[in-house]
Amino acid sequence: MKIAKPAFAGSMEAVTLGDYLFGEEERFSSGLCEDETIRDQEAVSVSFSRFIFRRTVLHQVTWPKVELTDVRFEGCDLSNVDFSGALLHRVEFIDSKMVGAIFTDSTFRNTRFQGCNCGYAQFRFTNWKEAVLEDTMLASADFTESKLTKLHLNGCKLQQAEFLRTNMTGIDLSTCEIEGISIPLENLKGCIISQEQAAIFAQYLGLVIRE
Repeated sequence: MKIAKPAFAGSMEAVTLGDYLFGEEERFSSGLCEDETIRDQEAVSVSFSRFIFRRTVLHQVTWPKVELTDVRFEGCDLSNVDFSGALLHRVEFIDSKMVGAIFTDSTFRNTRFQGCNCGYAQFRFTNWKEAVLEDTMLASADFTESKLTKLHLNGCKLQQAEFLRTNMTGIDLSTCEIEGISIPLENLKGCIISQEQAAIFAQYLGLVIRE
């Protein structure tokens, strides 16, 4: 699936944020934050546009309703961040650690996760449209009551992930690892799976496949 990539104009000016105290509704534009640690920050509706975070650690960061437009995270550590209620448009997470990250009630548009570790991440009540999750660890991630439209999953690890009350119509899981995945039977209609995965789901349903 082709999705719109972040749009960056010209060279990016280096920005030092490690010791910065973030305020509510603060806006940052056209910057590069590299090899820094942002810690112990809490602010509502912080906004970043045309911005790159490279090898940046966000430790004990709570940014509810953060707005990210034309933003890329490269090799970052966003474990346990609170981005609940976030709005993401043309955002990329590349080779980043996001274990336990909270994205509850967030909206994803033209967003890509590639080579990330999102184990135990919270994606409950999220809205996805034209997004890609590729070669990403999503073990025990929670997508309960989410809306998935044109979401492409490729080579992801979905062991013990939860998709409760989430319509899976048109979602292709055929290249993913799904052992222990939790999807109610009524939400499986229209989901695309491989023959091998069909046998796994049959076991969950208590069916016996005779060879």
